[in-house]
Amino acid sequence: MKARTTAPGWVQGVRTILRESVGPSYSIVEQRGKTRLTVRFSSGVRKSVVLEILWEKAATRKIQEQVEEIARLVNGGRSWDEVMQIIKRNNSFTAPIAADEPEPDLLLKAFDIWSVDFMYKQTRRIEKSTLDGQYAKARKRLKEVSNAANAHDLLVKAGQCWEPGIRVREQVIRTLAKFLRWGVSKDSDYILDSTKWEPKPKGNLSEYIGQKSFQARVKSVEPTVALEDSEILAIINSLPVESNHPRDKRSAKQWQFALQLMSTFGLRPGEIYFLEVRIVKGQYQVWCNYQKKNDTSLGKPRRVHALPPEWQKEWNLIDRIQNMTEDDLPVKSSANVGEACRKYLSGKPVWKAIKENKAIIPYSFRHGWSLRSHLDFGLSDTVSAKAMGHTVAVHNQIYSQYITEGLMDEAIEKGINYRNLTKDIK
Repeated sequence: MKARTTAPGWVQGVRTILRESVGPSYSIVEQRGKTRLTVRFSSGVRKSVVLEILWEKAATRKIQEQVEEIARLVNGGRSWDEVMQIIKRNNSFTAPIAADEPEPDLLLKAFDIWSVDFMYKQTRRIEKSTLDGQYAKARKRLKEVSNAANAHDLLVKAGQCWEPGIRVREQVIRTLAKFLRWGVSKDSDYILDSTKWEPKPKGNLSEYIGQKSFQARVKSVEPTVALEDSEILAIINSLPVESNHPRDKRSAKQWQFALQLMSTFGLRPGEIYFLEVRIVKGQYQVWCNYQKKNDTSLGKPRRVHALPPEWQKEWNLIDRIQNMTEDDLPVKSSANVGEACRKYLSGKPVWKAIKENKAIIPYSFRHGWSLRSHLDFGLSDTVSAKAMGHTVAVHNQIYSQYITEGLMDEAIEKGINYRNLTKDIK
C-alpha cells in the first residue's frame, strides 16, 4: 500500500472520511482498476472484497457509501457472508443507494421474487388466484408508493388511498408487511436491509390499517343474504341447459352442476374442483380436499354432507362426482371462481329478479346450507361449522346475522312442536 503522502489527493480525502466515519479497521486500496476493501476484526481476522466500483475520483462518493453500508451491516451483527450476500444482491438490482433514499427498483423486483418464485412456485403457499388477485393488488400499490424511505413510510403511504380499517386496506398492508419480513430474512438471502425495511411484528399493524368509521362498521355487519330452497331451485332450473346454442348449453350445464354442488354440500365456489367420493365401511362419503390457507396454518380436507339428502339423490351427485372430468365444471381460470359465477348469473332473469329484493351473491348458495342446517335439521353451530370448514367463532359471526324476527318465530315454533312431540312419546 502506498504511503498516504504519495497517494492522489482524492484517495487521501476518502480515506480520511472513512477513518472518521467507520474507523481505522476499514482500509481501501486499488486492485486492477477497482476498489479493494479490507476489514480487520477485533479477533485479528481479516476479510477482503473487491467492490464493483472503479478506483477513480468520480467514484469517491460511491466508495464511501459502499464501505459505510458494509460497516453498518457488520456493526449490526451480520456475519461477513451475510453482508456479502446483501451487497451482491443489492448491486445486482441497482447501484448503491444512500440509506435515506428510495429504492423503487429493488422493492418491486424483490416483491416479484417473493410473490412469484417463493410464495407461488417454490413453497406453494398461495394459489394462482391469490397471486393474480390479492398479491397483484398489493404490488400495484407498492409500485405507487415505492418512493418510500423505509418500512414505516411505505406502510403509511400504502394505506392512504383507502378508508381506515376496510378489508382491502388491511389485505394490502398485511401482504406488504409479510413481503418485507421475508425481504429482511434468511429466506431471501437478506435481499432488503433490515435496518431500513424491517416492519413491525405480526399483530402490530393497526396504526397502518386503522379503524373503520361508524358508517363502515354499520355496513360491515349487514348480513350477506342466504338463498332459500325455493329460490335455489328456481335459479338452477332456470339455466338454459336446453339452449340451441352449443356454447350457452355447455356453460349452463357446467354452472348448473356447480350450483347443485355448492347448494347441496355448502361449498365455497372454489371448492367445487376439489371433491372426491370415498367408500368408508361400505358407505359413500363426499370429501372436499381443498386446503384453505392463511398466514399461520393450512386447512385440512373435510367430509361434506348433503342437506337436504334428497338433492344428492335427485341430482345423482355421488355418481357424477366419481366420474367428474374438467369438462363437467366451469373452466378453472386464474380469476376468482365466485366472481366468475357472479358474472355468469348476473344476466339470468331469475337471479336478477331475486337480487332486486335481496343482496344475494354466489356465496348465498353456501349460506343457504348453513341456514338450512340449523332451522330445518337442528344442527348445532359446532357441527355446522365443522361441516363448512371454518371455526365456530367465524360461523357464529357470519351466520347469526341471518336470524331475522320471522326466522326466530319459525325456529321457536319448531322447537315447541318438537318438545310437544317428544313429551307425548315419553
